[in-house]
Amino acid sequence: MARIAVLGAGYMGSAVTFPLAERGHEVRLWGTWLDDELVRASRAGRHPRLKRALPASVAVLDSAELARALEEQYAVTKPHLEALPGRHPKRAGAGASAS
Repeated sequence: MARIAVLGAGYMGSAVTFPLAERGHEVRLWGTWLDDELVRASRAGRHPRLKRALPASVAVLDSAELARALEEQYAVTKPHLEALPGRHPKRAGAGASAS
């Protein structure tokens, strides 16, 4: 399976680790300095936004560990809400009437 680094330990980045880990991928979740509290809580056993523990196979890394997160990775992802259908900023006005 693939080695995948997920950049951003917020709601979306952390949530995407579940299907990746379930499919057997080696997952490293890296949090920016803004995510340090989320990283600490996740390492202690519970992600505060998801209100559950991350998969045991996910390596949770803090902002100082970016090099380790990217080390020997085959894929890197940075999930965003904007990437979801209907949420992309460029598509925000699509389909709206011009009246």
